[in-house]
Amino acid sequence: EDGNEAAAVSLALMTYWGSGGIQPDPLQAVSMLDEASSAGSQQATRQLVGLYRDAPGKRLPRSLDKARELLESRKGQLTPPQLARERILNAAAGANDPNEFKMIREMVSSAPLAVHLDVLATLSRANPNAFVYVAQDALKRRDLYDGELNGLLTSSTIRAINQLCSASVAGNRCKRGPLDMDAVRVIVSLIEPSRAAQ
Repeated sequence: EDGNEAAAVSLALMTYWGSGGIQPDPLQAVSMLDEASSAGSQQATRQLVGLYRDAPGKRLPRSLDKARELLESRKGQLTPPQLARERILNAAAGANDPNEFKMIREMVSSAPLAVHLDVLATLSRANPNAFVYVAQDALKRRDLYDGELNGLLTSSTIRAINQLCSASVAGNRCKRGPLDMDAVRVIVSLIEPSRAAQ
């Protein structure tokens, strides 16, 4: 009521999930976020884009079209790095084949450096196959992987990732599996695009 942007988003998320003694009401949560977004809240806009894109908990019908339309209509609220991040994740959400994964890799490479690590880590959850493709491409550029760029977690891909991780002081975390979040953090720090020439 006092115009606190973070509080409005927090209340909407509590309403979405039904936490803090609030009855779950995903549609009301979307309405609350849309109202705050319309009033200029970039936090609300990004959260609403994420709800449409990911439909967490399957409490809403997923709509990539709504996510894209909302993002483009209110892109002026976001900084260039924030906009790049959301566009990449929206594109990744609908990517299903190597050609689309390649496009995601190109988008990540051309995005502002400030969002590379966050985008790659989030990509591992948003579209694991796209994440694996990006990793395969980075490994191939380092002559650690000579297999096909297909986004599949093959044994040769896992071996190459383990070889990459072995050079890191935190490499033991990779033993938990390439898609374990602790392992992902190590992997993304090593394949982040600005390191491509190293």
